[in-house]
Amino acid sequence: VRAKALAARQSMAWQLHSFCGQNQKLDIRTARIAQPVCSMDGSPLRVGIIGAGPAGLTLARALSTIPGRECDVHVYEKASILRPSVGGGLQLSSGASILKRLGLEQDIVRTAIPLRNVLSRRADGKTVLELDVQAALRGAGAEMLGCSGDTDCGDGAFAIMRDALQELLARDLDPERLHFGKTLNSVVSSADGVDCTFGDGGTARFDVLVGCDGIGSAVKGACFPRAAPPVYSGVRVLFAVAPAPVRPADARHTFHQWLGDGAYCLSASYGALGGGQSDVLALCFKSEQAARENSGWDEQSADEMRAACVDRLAAAKFPREVVDLARNAARFYETPVYYRNPQLGWSKGGVVLAGDAAHAMPPFLGQGANQAICDAYCLAERLKSLSSSSSASSSSS
Repeated sequence: VRAKALAARQSMAWQLHSFCGQNQKLDIRTARIAQPVCSMDGSPLRVGIIGAGPAGLTLARALSTIPGRECDVHVYEKASILRPSVGGGLQLSSGASILKRLGLEQDIVRTAIPLRNVLSRRADGKTVLELDVQAALRGAGAEMLGCSGDTDCGDGAFAIMRDALQELLARDLDPERLHFGKTLNSVVSSADGVDCTFGDGGTARFDVLVGCDGIGSAVKGACFPRAAPPVYSGVRVLFAVAPAPVRPADARHTFHQWLGDGAYCLSASYGALGGGQSDVLALCFKSEQAARENSGWDEQSADEMRAACVDRLAAAKFPREVVDLARNAARFYETPVYYRNPQLGWSKGGVVLAGDAAHAMPPFLGQGANQAICDAYCLAERLKSLSSSSSASSSSS
């Protein structure tokens, strides 16, 4: 956990080099930027955020929570609303620690389901791995949530549905600063700022524009045209979501991994909107047929997808537990898995990338959302530390 946190801070320190100027010192290990010698006129830093996913909403909340430079923040999302029942479940570990710093500890404890164990088995039931997640986190010195002083209490890892996390992050933000139905059309960066044009004809100018718009980032496409495209992993994932508990009651805090013939399956329980529970099945299989990432997030024909899911589970000889979950699921979607190879230089002038827009990764270690949240927090700390005469667009990487 500490190694991943350090890696996140190191990568963000590098990408923020363009904000620092020639006369500032950058400590790579702690990502601390020494304050430049300049005047303070008190003018707010204009920050535009493209994308209202975990990275974008965490950044918006952090900029309104962390003390320091005043920021005028606006979030732009191409969807018409923060849609419920979109996407699947997320695992929070280092991300949970960040959300605690942002005042959401009790919300996470109430809404998310603690992840305490991982049990990996072959399809025939033979155990491959048993992992005590909480013991491992405590051994690594990870921060626990829901604990008052006792070092042996609390939880360090949680499972939560994506839409529930979005709701928590957006709840206290000014609605007038959340702009929906806004598709980014163009970005022009100059010494005067970063000018954005949207599909509805609207325009906006910022000192800093942050692309939190995912692996198919429009910000990245506009400002980093030479960046390598996302790479298809050769794996597709079929998700099945049951809006109520289906798994065995004693499995609520345990992720079950199953290794079958030509496929891998995860069954898990996630905290859902309104304090409920969603049980989720993720069936991973090899496929040469690629499609746009997250192209299946919109609900597809439940009957057809259910039949396809049950057939694949049967072909891989998975046990009844996961077959029953698929049969009782109400929502299905299938998506190919893409990733971006890590690279330095995630900023140019006043434009910077965060989350999947910068370093999308396969979901198999459950780190995508955590790294996005850590990105957002580290970036917010750096922006809040800038003096009012430090121009984020005055230098480029």
